[in-house]
Amino acid sequence: MAAFTSNPTFGLPSNTLPLSGTEIIASIWYQFFVRLSQLSAERPIATIAVGTSPFVYTAFTIGNVFISGGMVSDIELTRSGVSLACPENVFIPVAANDTVTITYTGLPTMTFVPSARG
Repeated sequence: MAAFTSNPTFGLPSNTLPLSGTEIIASIWYQFFVRLSQLSAERPIATIAVGTSPFVYTAFTIGNVFISGGMVSDIELTRSGVSLACPENVFIPVAANDTVTITYTGLPTMTFVPSARG
């Protein structure tokens, strides 16, 4: 069987060897199709139960946190010990184990929007 090379820019299989009806799909193509099938959210959008201020939410997977309403005075994203101030009413991208801390006087709404599996 001829060797396949991958496209270094996109990590996709190259088109140097055409597939025929009798050929078994090579491993690289199989991996490509598996990855393609995984481009869907792994969980539905979920409301986060907000606790007392300051409330700390720890992400369990990749996705986005959306905070709206209430009387919010501070939103902070922390990853690997580095914190970043965030505005309200925007999607805050998070990875597993990132924390989003909100300080408020009026209860806000928090929503988690999961990303496609990586």
